[in-house]
Amino acid sequence: MKVDSKARENVKYTPPPVKSWKAQAESCAIQNPQLRKLWSQPDWMNFKLRSKTYLKDSIKTVTAPPLFELVWFEEFKGTHEELMHICRSRKSFASRAMAKFGNDMPQLFVVALIIPGTPLVATVQYFARVKSAEPPTEAELLWERFLNADDDFRKARFKLVPTIVDGPWVIRKSVGTTPCIIGKPIKTTYYQSPQYLEVHVDISSDTIAKHITALCRSQSTNFTVDMGFVVEGQDEAELPETLLGSARQAKRLAKERAAEAEAHDSESESEEEELEEKRTANVGFSFLADSDSESESGEEEDEEEEEVVVAPEPSKGKKKRNNKQKKKEEEESVDEILDALAAEAGELSVEEATSIRNENEQSLFGVQLKFANADKEMKRIFGVKEGGHSNNRKRGDPRSAARLTTKKVTMVTPLDEWPRPPTFVGGGIRWTRANKPSGPGWNSLCNYFEVTWSMTYKKAQEEFELLQRTHDPNLIGHFLQRYPFHIDALITMAEVFQHHGQMDHAADCIKRCMYVLELAWADQFDVSKGNCRMDINTEHNQGFFTALFLLMKLVGRRGCMRSAFETAKLLLSLDPQGDPMNVLLAIDYYALTSRQCEFLIGLVASKTPAVDRFPSTDADAGSKKKGASSGDISALPNLQFSLALAHFFLGKETEAKDLLAAALLKFPSVLKPLLEKIAANTSSSSWQPVLSSRVFANAQNVDAGLQHLLDIYVTRNFSVWKVNDVQTFLLRSAQHALASPALVSANPQVLHLPDGLHKYSRALSADFSDEITTLPADHPMLQPPQLQNGQPLDAEALAALAQAQQEFEAGNLPADANPLLLFLQTLLPWNHVQGAGQEPPQPPPPPQ
Repeated sequence: MKVDSKARENVKYTPPPVKSWKAQAESCAIQNPQLRKLWSQPDWMNFKLRSKTYLKDSIKTVTAPPLFELVWFEEFKGTHEELMHICRSRKSFASRAMAKFGNDMPQLFVVALIIPGTPLVATVQYFARVKSAEPPTEAELLWERFLNADDDFRKARFKLVPTIVDGPWVIRKSVGTTPCIIGKPIKTTYYQSPQYLEVHVDISSDTIAKHITALCRSQSTNFTVDMGFVVEGQDEAELPETLLGSARQAKRLAKERAAEAEAHDSESESEEEELEEKRTANVGFSFLADSDSESESGEEEDEEEEEVVVAPEPSKGKKKRNNKQKKKEEEESVDEILDALAAEAGELSVEEATSIRNENEQSLFGVQLKFANADKEMKRIFGVKEGGHSNNRKRGDPRSAARLTTKKVTMVTPLDEWPRPPTFVGGGIRWTRANKPSGPGWNSLCNYFEVTWSMTYKKAQEEFELLQRTHDPNLIGHFLQRYPFHIDALITMAEVFQHHGQMDHAADCIKRCMYVLELAWADQFDVSKGNCRMDINTEHNQGFFTALFLLMKLVGRRGCMRSAFETAKLLLSLDPQGDPMNVLLAIDYYALTSRQCEFLIGLVASKTPAVDRFPSTDADAGSKKKGASSGDISALPNLQFSLALAHFFLGKETEAKDLLAAALLKFPSVLKPLLEKIAANTSSSSWQPVLSSRVFANAQNVDAGLQHLLDIYVTRNFSVWKVNDVQTFLLRSAQHALASPALVSANPQVLHLPDGLHKYSRALSADFSDEITTLPADHPMLQPPQLQNGQPLDAEALAALAQAQQEFEAGNLPADANPLLLFLQTLLPWNHVQGAGQEPPQPPPPPQ
């Protein structure tokens, strides 16, 4: 497309003949400064529109100032019905302006964009008419026609010109810069009065538009978009085009990440650039553009190419410094923006509160996988450079070279002797998208996944379950020789090795298990965003939960606390409210020992509700006491004690002392066992008055469930209290609790767990101790051999099992397997199908 390169220089800006009405408009309402930064009026000279000769030469140029100026911006949330005809609402700027100025108010042009989500959000832009020129221009005449026309004419002419000023590559390419007639694919409604014309654009009415909006929300928390609104001119009398108005909206809901996250970003910068070169071309707003109304989509791409040549890309170093400075100056935190919205709208509705909690939940549980590898953490602890070859990989080993070309694994470091896991087609597993599970506690804004087994893997699982009922570790070991990456078999052998004290072999099984699981992750399973969820009750998902829990304990015992913390956070992020592995009883310990105190404070402040994924009606239900209220996770005793320590480690000693004093008053029975566990001198002159006081000496007995959690806390977290400074802090806080009658009356002793937290009474104490313990009595490997119906295995059943295993090792393939997979496997020379190649039985001879 031809572009008038001198158009910008030739256009002379003529200011409106009257004073801007924007100052008077701002007197109608007061807006929070945080929201005020989100909108502005861009330079109209950045928009190129159809020139007077466009129908002949297709030249686009800068034409004239807009007919309207942007004077106000608002956001509303609600249902479709509540967001219809916003100017009629008493809360709208239009209503307030009409009430204040009456007939002195200029004509308003209002654009309300209904953005899909839960709840729906309406971004409303108010444009005020500037004084008309004499004689009227082509654009003004076209506007009068547009104003008096019917909706069919308006839908065929109303055009949006988008430009992403700042944002990720995927956002810029998805939105594009091609003008589009939005009234045809998207439901557009017009509301008119003598004072205003309101255009109601329902983006949620179009499926593709909803996907583009969801992409913008998910891919970036900081981008800026310019929108120009035009009535399309389709003949020479209606040209040149002129903007009705333009608005710039900025989404700045992310703080600058920590310096360690920036370092990770710089490491992956080159990989991202390589991926960008392979992206698809601009799809833009082409799903909105109509062939008979806009024919310049290809020409717009040429325009972009010409502009790229003229404006060379700055150097990487300079660009990076500019980006950092820009983040420091402009980015606003999520909490500030949400608080500003709450101040504007008053009290939040249930839907709004749920939406805000869901967004905070996602930001809280984002995992930094670069810190989840225990081997790399050991290198950082002991000062070993990352470039070292810890496993002595040979450069000429083709097996190692093949592994280096596979998908990158970050949570564990694979060993050279490990064979490559099979793909899903070759008999492995994979991650697939799933629907949101039924029941409470599932975030509607998250992505849900499940583990899917191939047919070959299912056959192996059936064999494993049969071998497991023999409770013979030797048979499981032989099974792993044939299926070295079978999840349940690796977990079982890891527990057996741990039971016998062979921790190296146990660690190898756990790491190999995580290796195959991470390789099976889907590309959309991005745990760094904190919005990936899995249901442990879904078939085949439980192995992933168990493997993560075992890995967390393994790396924690090695002293790699940051790796254990990131693993625990990943495990909790899969189901934050359900927490099926009871990781909340340990994550505070790993957060404190890795000095991730801010996470712990945010976790308690989130007040995440607790949901029981394994409800029962037996002892657990009967243990609930009358008057015990349903609580959130902040009521867990370990989190209350650890919250005080988190503030103490951050230097907030006064606040920390009040928090710990309150926790000690609520759970006084924990003090003496904790002091005994850390070998403190309880008979000293300092501790004796505290322990003999009425609060701690006469503490009432608590119920069994609460006492069980207190015992787990002492077992798991006692090492944090062994430091001298922390013991001094504990003593001062206990003395502060006794010396403050207000604290004593405000924090009575807790005797029962809240109903929602009774599920944690089922947690095993051995799972939260670094001591190596024996297998639990109900472990399958300690039970007598059984058949599937529960009957014991006899000699004939064992012989049949051994024969089936020998046939499989000999290369026999089941004839009832998937036909395509069976055909591919028969190409291997050592495999053959049962019964293949045998002559059919001859019929008996006829009777004589």
